[in-house]
Amino acid sequence: MIEYRFNRLMGLSRAIAVLSIGIGLLITAAPAQATVLQASGWGNVFSTGSNATCCYNMGFDQGGTRESRDYFKFNLSSIAPGTTIYSAVLSIKEPAYASGTSSVSFNLGSYGSNISYLTSGNGTDALTAFAALASGTLFASATDVAANNGTFVNITLNGAALAALQSAEGSGTFVIGGYTLGLSGTNNSIFQSSGSQGSVNLTLDTVPEPASIVLFGVGLAGLAFKRARKRTGNTGA
Repeated sequence: MIEYRFNRLMGLSRAIAVLSIGIGLLITAAPAQATVLQASGWGNVFSTGSNATCCYNMGFDQGGTRESRDYFKFNLSSIAPGTTIYSAVLSIKEPAYASGTSSVSFNLGSYGSNISYLTSGNGTDALTAFAALASGTLFASATDVAANNGTFVNITLNGAALAALQSAEGSGTFVIGGYTLGLSGTNNSIFQSSGSQGSVNLTLDTVPEPASIVLFGVGLAGLAFKRARKRTGNTGA
């Protein structure tokens, strides 16, 4: 009996050792890493059947008769296919908050139509793109306020966005669309100005957070302990 308990204790010790080594190796092998992609393009598509590439405002203008939805393009060819993306944050610089309300809610989502429609200038194509910018898979819901003027609005994208990004790894253009919720009125919009290089960025984390590493290490230790317990059980018999 004493020998059996001793063997079990040794099995537990080995499991703890495996846990420590496993976590250490994982942390060493997986340093913090983030890939920052600058937008390769952006623009607006209007409810009147036109588009523009100068700006990325969303909301209403022309006396509240024209709605603007925006889009951001990113090139994912530098992300190797099969790379796991653990988090993604879209950062949009707010050049000029032009809404008469204290805060504006907006959604970001996928774009499922022809990319060329975003800039074709054709009325029918633009209307198709306008509808597609608000009918895709939801990537995030966020809020903008006047205090964000001159700063970046950082929006964490959801699991659906991560899956879509991973499916597009190694490919060319990936589009994220944006549109306001419940906003109307004369010249009532957000992000109302021209953008410049670095105004819109997408930050991708491709290494798990420490908590995920620890959980994985615990799993390794559990397997080791199960094996050790099985061996000592056979010895005790």
